[in-house]
Amino acid sequence: MTGSLSEQFVLGIDLDGVVADFYARMREIAAEWRGVPLDDLNRSVTYGLPEWGFVKKEYEDLHRFAVTQRNLFTSMLPIEGALQAIRRLAELEGVRVRVITHRLFVSHFHKIAVGQTVEWLDANAVPYWDLCFMCDKELVDADVYVEDSPRNIKQLRQAEREVIVYSNSTNQEISDEPGGRAHDWKQAELMIRDRYHRWRSEEGRSARTTELRPKGDHAAANVHSDGGRDDRSQRRDDRADGGALAQVRVGHQRQVGETTPEG
Repeated sequence: MTGSLSEQFVLGIDLDGVVADFYARMREIAAEWRGVPLDDLNRSVTYGLPEWGFVKKEYEDLHRFAVTQRNLFTSMLPIEGALQAIRRLAELEGVRVRVITHRLFVSHFHKIAVGQTVEWLDANAVPYWDLCFMCDKELVDADVYVEDSPRNIKQLRQAEREVIVYSNSTNQEISDEPGGRAHDWKQAELMIRDRYHRWRSEEGRSARTTELRPKGDHAAANVHSDGGRDDRSQRRDDRADGGALAQVRVGHQRQVGETTPEG
C-alpha cells in the first residue's frame, strides 16, 4: 500500500454518507422539491437518486437548490457515533484527520459549498487538519481511507490504497475486500485502530510521535486549486506560537460540471 509521507498516521475520511447524513437531509429537501410526503421517498437509494425519479439535469438543479437555498451542508446531522470516534482517534491516538470530499461537482456555487463545509466541521468540533475538495481521491495521500462511494472505492483500490467501505445502500454491490466493510462507526473505529497499531508496529514508532492537537479554530488556511499533488498538505506546518495551519486543497481533475454526486 502507498501510504502518507507524514510522520503521523493519516486518516482520509469522506464526509457525505460517512460522517454527515447526506441522504437523510437530501430526502427531506427532495420531498419538498417534489411536493410529496416524505414517506413516498424510499430510504434505500443509489447515486443520482433515480429511486426518487431524478434524472441527471434535474438532480443538478435539486443539488443547487439544496445547497444555496436550504443550506444542505450545514443542516445535515452527523452519522451516529462518527464525531465521537473521530475525536477519540485524533485526540487520544494522535491520528491526523484529513477530510477528502468531492462537493464541488456542480458549477457556480463553490464558495457557498466550501464555506458551509468548514462551518459544519467547526460547529461539530471535527478535529481535522487537512480539508481537500477532490474528485480523484487517490491523488491525496493517507494511510487508510473511509469511503462510501463505489467509484471512489474502486479507484482507491486500483491505486493500491487501503480503504474501508462505509456501508450504506449505495455500495451494496461493492465487495468487502480488500480493506473490509464497516456497518457503523463502532466497527469503523476498531478497524482504523487496527490499521493504526499495525502502522506503529511496522514503523517501530511509539504512540503520538508527533504532538498535534487541534484547538478549535485553525490559524490559517492554504487553498490549492491546482490538480497536482501538494506535499505541504502532508507535513506539519507550525507557527511560532505552537498553533497549526489547516490545509485546504481544491482539485479539479475532472470537469467541474460533472454531476455524479460521488462523495
